[in-house]
Amino acid sequence: MQFLQKRRVLLVLSAFVAINFTNCSKDDTEKLTDGVWSLAKINDTDIEVFYSTLTGGAITSAEVTLDFEEDGDYTYSYTYVDEGITEVDVYNGTWEWETADEETLVLTEDDGYVQKFEVKELTKSKMILNSTTSNNWEMEFEK
Repeated sequence: MQFLQKRRVLLVLSAFVAINFTNCSKDDTEKLTDGVWSLAKINDTDIEVFYSTLTGGAITSAEVTLDFEEDGDYTYSYTYVDEGITEVDVYNGTWEWETADEETLVLTEDDGYVQKFEVKELTKSKMILNSTTSNNWEMEFEK
């Protein structure tokens, strides 16, 4: 009888551990200090389609990256093909959280231009930001 009771306890504990590990995502919340993020979508639309539509087909290719550094610096890089000519824009600045809850990201370019973003999701491989200062776009970044 005691053997069966120990076996049941062991079975319940094993099930509890298994359930906890399957519920834990390998893609847990991440910090911004983890490198380069590439813009994949704006308002649920692939960035190349989005920029092509926005510019009437003038932009045929676009790559946007944000590189966050642990010391609070960041680099924003925008490479695009506009009517057959490749253009590259690079901006540097600093990033910080507006408050301790890390729900609002503040980017300040070196020239003083400030943008704020609501952080809707931040994992090791995905970041979704909603611009609150300029255009209200929802931007999905990937690693």
